[in-house]
Amino acid sequence: MNKSNLVEAVVKVTGLTKVKSTAVVNSILDTMKEGLASGEKITLVGFGTFATAVRKERNGRNPKTGAAIVIPEKIAVTFKAGTALKELVNGSEVTVKEDVKIEDSDSISDSKEEDIEDEDLDQDLEEDLVGLN
Repeated sequence: MNKSNLVEAVVKVTGLTKVKSTAVVNSILDTMKEGLASGEKITLVGFGTFATAVRKERNGRNPKTGAAIVIPEKIAVTFKAGTALKELVNGSEVTVKEDVKIEDSDSISDSKEEDIEDEDLDQDLEEDLVGLN
């Protein structure tokens, strides 16, 4: 799966246009990148946790020449899969804590909120995207 596949999945599930769905995916990814770059930990319940970790300076070898080299310290991005994702990947039965689903492309429903019309969602998304530019 790649970014285009994710955009197509958002189009299919939400009923948004491809352009708006691309903007949503890009916005999420940009926000995650900014958070990780500033040292924040990103936890997506049921999916996993993205974080950064410092890899200390260490000794290594140049594979071509065999010469000893020092590998400098760097910050690496780490990911730890959540329980639900691990169970899904391993074919186990997944236990879902919250049941939030999209009923159709005209409304998004959650037990705590009233249905939001697709037009209102599109308008709010457009307003948010204008603020990002």
